[in-house]
Amino acid sequence: MRLEQTFLSPLFLLLSDKAELAEIADNLDRGADDYVERASCVHILLPKVRSLIRTRVLQEDLREEKRRLAEANELLERNFKELTNILLKILEVRIPGTSDRSETAKAIADFVTDKLGIPEERRKIIVFSALFHEIGKIGLPDEVLTKHARPLPPDLVHTLQQHPTVGSMIVSTITGYKESAEIIYHQLENYDGSGFPDGLMGEEIPVGARILRAIVFQEELQTEGRSVTSIVERVRLSINTILDQRIANLLIEFLLRENRKADINKVKLRVDELKPGMVVADDVHAASGIKLLPKGVQLQQKMLELLLERNETDPIIGGVYVLTDWSLLDGC
Repeated sequence: MRLEQTFLSPLFLLLSDKAELAEIADNLDRGADDYVERASCVHILLPKVRSLIRTRVLQEDLREEKRRLAEANELLERNFKELTNILLKILEVRIPGTSDRSETAKAIADFVTDKLGIPEERRKIIVFSALFHEIGKIGLPDEVLTKHARPLPPDLVHTLQQHPTVGSMIVSTITGYKESAEIIYHQLENYDGSGFPDGLMGEEIPVGARILRAIVFQEELQTEGRSVTSIVERVRLSINTILDQRIANLLIEFLLRENRKADINKVKLRVDELKPGMVVADDVHAASGIKLLPKGVQLQQKMLELLLERNETDPIIGGVYVLTDWSLLDGC
């Protein structure tokens, strides 16, 4: 009877003549709430009923509280996702290009943590850390964020290297994300101990931070306009110096898989990331609709200077796609 929805709420108190313990146990297993022998029911029946009613009220209250908690948790998760999206948009406005990098970082972290068999709750923390690994750059001065020269002067490099500390401070204010703050703080630690801020080595570095180090390393290589083949080679050469071997191998697996899925070997860069010799993969348009560069053109220094100047008054839409494998030039 308990299996029928209709009979979930009523109380079942069995009255019977003296019975064996096995019979009592059988009746309770079949759904009875309690058992009273007829001989003693005059004295104990009403107290038993009152006790069962109190228990049932508590059970109903508990069910209702669990339902309210589930609804509250669902609302909190929905609000947190919305706030996350807002924060990512703010980050993109402050630092153009972070949106694409964040999504790639999230995909890499999700892939690597899955392959490593990391428990689901820790995976969420690491993926969140990857999504916001650049959040500390919000606190950097404009001269660092907009500096066109590469490489940066030593003083600006030092300033740029402070962003994990700032990012860690920001994320540490989120309840329940202390581990994420630690991961972001250690994202520039190298596997051989040559990184910073604390010079941690090997397994001393949190696994999430080792994953972030691999993500940041491939971002740096992509910014240089390298092909996937070149990035993979550099990642291999960095095993056990900059990168954890297991994580590096999984990063390579991810990059090769994504490269096979790509329609064309290209990467999107900001105007200030472009370098002479790079080949434009798609037509470049300004916000006004004017086509500034045709697909297939090889960038020259003077061309870059004009692009930077134009971008100040008539911004380029959607970044600039360049070939990461210049052997594809003939196919443009």
